Amino acid sequence: MGLPVILYLLVSATIAAAYPTGAGICYANESAIAAVGSMGPSNDNLGYALVVGGQATSYSPGRALNVTLTGNQNFMGLLLYAASAIDATAHAGTWSGLDADKFMFLNNDQGPVDCSTYGINATVTHDSPMSKSVPLTFTWTPSSTTIGDVHFYSVVVVSDTVGFQVLQSAKALTAAA
Repeated sequence: MGLPVILYLLVSATIAAAYPTGAGICYANESAIAAVGSMGPSNDNLGYALVVGGQATSYSPGRALNVTLTGNQNFMGLLLYAASAIDATAHAGTWSGLDADKFMFLNNDQGPVDCSTYGINATVTHDSPMSKSVPLTFTWTPSSTTIGDVHFYSVVVVSDTVGFQVLQSAKALTAAA
C-alpha cells in the first residue's frame, strides 16, 4: 500500500470520526456547532448556496417546492431545515425525496440528536461520512396552514480542516395570498 493511499485512509478516518452519522445539533448556530465537535472553522467562503426552486418568493400550504444546495466542492456533513428564524425551536414543513443512502431525518430514533420536537421529518442531516457531491435537490412541503415568513437554513461541513459554512436562503418566502 503506497503512502498516498495510507494518507487518504488516515484523513478519511479523521473526518468520519468528527461527524459520522448525522448532525449533533438541531439548528445552525455557529457557537453551538463548535461545541458539538470537530468540524473545523466556520468559513463563509466555501461557495455553497441554497437556491429555492423557480426563484419562488412565496409558498402555498401543502404545495411542494424544491430547494437545491449548490457549490463547487464535495462535502461530508449537512444540516437542513426551514424556519422563521435560524434558532427557531420549530422547523417548518416536511422534507421528502431524500437519498436514503446519504441522508436521513433527525427524528426520534435516527441520528445522534432528536430534533422531533422541532417537527417530524422537518430536519435533514447526513447519515454517513461518505463524500457527497453538489448540486443536491430536496423537496420541501409547507404545513397545511400558513406559518408566516420562512427561510431555509443549512450547515455544510467539508472537513475538519477546511471547515463548515452556515447558509441562509437569500430571501424569506412569504405565505401566498
